[in-house]
Amino acid sequence: MRYRLLEGLFLGLGLVVSGLASAASDINGDSCFQAVSEERYDNAFTLCENETEKGDAEAAMHLGYMYLKGKGTVRDWDQARKYLEQAVDQGNLMAYKYLGVLYWNGLGVPRDINKAREMFRQCLKFEPGEDLSCTAQFAETLTFGSNSRQNATEAADLYSALLKNRNYEYAYYLAKQQIELQENVAAFKNIEFFLLWSKRYGNLSALRKNITSAQKLENSLRGVLNDQESRDGFNWARDLIYAINHEDLPRELALLGYSPDEIPVMIEKIKQRDGKKQPGNDSPAPDEQKPGDSAAPGK
Repeated sequence: MRYRLLEGLFLGLGLVVSGLASAASDINGDSCFQAVSEERYDNAFTLCENETEKGDAEAAMHLGYMYLKGKGTVRDWDQARKYLEQAVDQGNLMAYKYLGVLYWNGLGVPRDINKAREMFRQCLKFEPGEDLSCTAQFAETLTFGSNSRQNATEAADLYSALLKNRNYEYAYYLAKQQIELQENVAAFKNIEFFLLWSKRYGNLSALRKNITSAQKLENSLRGVLNDQESRDGFNWARDLIYAINHEDLPRELALLGYSPDEIPVMIEKIKQRDGKKQPGNDSPAPDEQKPGDSAAPGK
């Protein structure tokens, strides 16, 4: 009898402690998405696991991403596929971008490029305007272990779209693809811009490796371009930075290649998007990654 009373007492204390811990978590307001966005993966893994068990499709996507990358847990491609498929089944079609990585590289599944492409198409189809993580992930994936000119061209087009959407950290990746395609004049412009932009606006700690690589590419390109091409590239990059500094949006969009008819439409879209944007929703700048890795997840 005494044993049962003690057992009941300890059980009750356990429930109280558990309840207090849960309450503390609620008070702190921490969540799976917030922890992933801040790259606190040790905390994120537990939070995402708990939210996934409650049926949250976005948490399932983030949990699958962490298994894919080995963030906050061991890398496990079977578990990654399980939770990413669960996220898709529950309606989060953005999870297709990470399933696409698995099938493109044959990670825990037979390699199937056509299936991977279809998954990326599904993700791009439902990609919200303020979140271009499907575009970024597809562009990155196209460059994994491939010397295909077709893939390089496709990746360059996607990075160009990201740049025109004012996601300026991708100027570096666009330049790399343009070098692959021997479009050295265009590559130099984007390298010059990336170096100027990253020093003024970029997250220097996150972009350090890319900046070092970009400086090497800049020196290499100067060796193959003539003086006029080098000056023109620098002047374009300088003018674009000037327009950004002075919030001259029409000039900024013109330098990005928008036509006079397109500029007013784009300005209106930007105003609407900026009005909806919430603090903390910016995706971290991508790092150099190995095949099988992927960019930080977007919402």
